[in-house]
Amino acid sequence: MSGTTLSPGKRTTAADYEAIADQLLADMRRLEALMSLDRIEIDRLKSETRQIRSDSLQIELDTRAALSRLKTVFFSRSLPPGGMPGINDDP
Repeated sequence: MSGTTLSPGKRTTAADYEAIADQLLADMRRLEALMSLDRIEIDRLKSETRQIRSDSLQIELDTRAALSRLKTVFFSRSLPPGGMPGINDDP
């Protein structure tokens, strides 16, 4: 409630109660609008997090594949003709 109070000792009228009820309803609508904006932001962040996780997984898979290729080249008993790929290549 946004500062609406009843004074002790003062007779409260129906109009006072109506004003208080109107203020409460206005506050509830304002809070509902803020909650709606928060829900939109939460959903956006969830979506962004899913995308980041997906991208991270793809980077991890690509890195593992590259590492596997490097291990094959460096630890194989015989290197391909001409040495290691990419090192002895002419530009």
